[in-house]
Amino acid sequence: PPMLWIPHQLVGVPLGYNVTLECYTEAHPTSLHYWTRDSGQMLHDSSKYKAMSIQGVPSYKVQMKLTIVDVSQTDYGVYKCVAKNSRGETDGTIRLYSPQWTTDGSNDLENGTSNNTNGKGRKKDDDSILNEITRSGQTYNKPNRPGIIKNSTPRLIPTITVLVLTAAVRLLSKRQEWLI
Repeated sequence: PPMLWIPHQLVGVPLGYNVTLECYTEAHPTSLHYWTRDSGQMLHDSSKYKAMSIQGVPSYKVQMKLTIVDVSQTDYGVYKCVAKNSRGETDGTIRLYSPQWTTDGSNDLENGTSNNTNGKGRKKDDDSILNEITRSGQTYNKPNRPGIIKNSTPRLIPTITVLVLTAAVRLLSKRQEWLI
């Protein structure tokens, strides 16, 4: 059966934002790829969902992406990425949740220091972009974005930490820029 792995099994995003979920597959023979909700309902391209499968090198590798537009309360829950070929079927789950925020004024990133980051707003030893989070069609975590600087200190800090291979997503500055 196909092999499948999910870099981020728990993804927090606030209402009104767009988010892109990712799965990676390897399969021979080539597999079919699709996304479902936990109920089994298959997700088709629409104004709400944009699904993409990007063939890699070598060709048996595929990156699956599902963008959920303008996240609403009903979008929270479990999503499954599925890879299916003549040898079997494999699926993986991603839970989308609403993060809880604190505005008590405490901010461990004020001086560029934190247990979770390298002082540049990124998880230690990880300079990759983990999830795209957008609002109004603009991407807020750009691959070549410089680290946090003093005048763009985060004002809101998440109180839930993603425990699966990622640091918590942190809301940055008055422009509500997201960086992982």
